[in-house]
Amino acid sequence: HSINLPYSFSKKFNLGLEGGLGNILKLQTGVYQGYYTAGLQFDVGILCLRLVSYAEELGTSAGFKEDRRIAVQLKFLL
Repeated sequence: HSINLPYSFSKKFNLGLEGGLGNILKLQTGVYQGYYTAGLQFDVGILCLRLVSYAEELGTSAGFKEDRRIAVQLKFLL
């Protein structure tokens, strides 16, 4: 969203952190629109698997109505 649109600050606030164990396993966590996010990424050879969970706010301010989403991504790096 543009910073000038009439949404609350909490809906515009995003923050994340990523840590890993070498180049194989990465863990992500953060806050998006006032809700917690989490992710796990697994890279081995030509395979990259990513699992994530995040939520989007459906109202004009955080805490009104959460829409939780879970996604899986599988990539083959050729």
